[in-house]
Amino acid sequence: MVDLTKERYVDRTRGKGTFVRERKLVEKIQILGSFHGSMRDQGLAPVVRVLASEIEKAPEPIADALGLKGRRDAWCLRRLAVLDDVPVALLHAWLPTKYQKGMAAHDLGEGSLYDALAEVHGLEMTSADNLVEVGRAGLDDADLLALTPGSPLLEVKFSCEAGLCG
Repeated sequence: MVDLTKERYVDRTRGKGTFVRERKLVEKIQILGSFHGSMRDQGLAPVVRVLASEIEKAPEPIADALGLKGRRDAWCLRRLAVLDDVPVALLHAWLPTKYQKGMAAHDLGEGSLYDALAEVHGLEMTSADNLVEVGRAGLDDADLLALTPGSPLLEVKFSCEAGLCG
């Protein structure tokens, strides 16, 4: 237990107990790959269902990452990824609103979002920051992922640098 405390995996509080520390990891990604491409490279056949494609007010950290000013409107694309009839991931992409234009012609459930962005807008995603956190499934997410509400899940929040998103 002392090693876990030294390595900052757990916090110990006298009279209360030992608790797993919520860790946040930031991972620099130099080469991005799409979910579709990654799964196909492993011999899997992903099915992705578009849940929503809307212009919304972006949360502040996302608006900052995208370099948005003023109203902070952004295109939010929400999708559910399924492998072998088992829901495995909720994919949320936030992009500047200009990238929604022309995307309706693409089936964003069948192919890569990155490929569609490259084809329609000439945009090549080259690097990003991922914030990796342990989270808990809320009611809506638990329902979509066939989990019990409150179940632990891994949250990966993607943001690209403003210059790389347009």
